[in-house]
Amino acid sequence: MHWRVMLLTAAVVAGCATVPTGPLKEGEVRVQRLVVPESVRPGPYTVTFEGVEKERAEIVFQQACFTWQTSAFSDGPYCSSPQEDAASKTVKVGLFTRNPNTYTLYGRLKYTHKGQPRESNTVRATLAVR
Repeated sequence: MHWRVMLLTAAVVAGCATVPTGPLKEGEVRVQRLVVPESVRPGPYTVTFEGVEKERAEIVFQQACFTWQTSAFSDGPYCSSPQEDAASKTVKVGLFTRNPNTYTLYGRLKYTHKGQPRESNTVRATLAVR
């Protein structure tokens, strides 16, 4: 019985890992987390992709795309222009909301590498709009 609990625990922990690990592949972008304000009022707000690792300087961020999800619905994806700060390994994006609720916000970065379109991994955060 004890080995079953350990096996189940290992499977759950492995399933929760959403950020790839190991060395970056050529042209890969990896995001560690999505940071949102603690509480947002309807209107404009800024979210930040943190821990943005990129394999090459010739990677150009084109868009940041988001989906807002609750237990009842999903809305998106909507894409906006990102602002990269390479020194701090962050990418900031201005967003707007009109609807008070608590959402799971999913975000990813679209970019080009050597002219080819690519996407980063998806990260998520809880967003409370009051």
